[in-house]
Amino acid sequence: MNCSEVASAANLIALERERCSAMVAADRGRFRDLLHRDLLHIHAMGQVDTYESYMATGGFSARYLRVERFDDLHVRILGDSALMTGRQLLELERKDTGDRMRIDSRVMQVWVQEDGRWQQIAFQTTPTEISLERPI
Repeated sequence: MNCSEVASAANLIALERERCSAMVAADRGRFRDLLHRDLLHIHAMGQVDTYESYMATGGFSARYLRVERFDDLHVRILGDSALMTGRQLLELERKDTGDRMRIDSRVMQVWVQEDGRWQQIAFQTTPTEISLERPI
């Protein structure tokens, strides 16, 4: 990678960490800013959300307790787009049932740069381990 690509990769990793923090903080404004209007988000259980449906239900039908990315986060810059891959650990509590889930997965994301800013346009998660704890 050249210097510009290294800087872009570091910026994207920082933005991804902001996305995770926004989920835990339920900061819809910051979360919304990080997502592209043409978002396609594929969840661990196979549900598919667009930007509109994700903001309406999919993104905040749970209380996120932990969203963590690890040192294996890899970014490949491809012009005005970037492919990001790596492990994600997600712990959440469903608002409707109180069920607690822990999803350890491999994630692939696509980010695009428009008007000088990066936004996530695609997200696909493949679970390697899922656990469910139902309230008593």
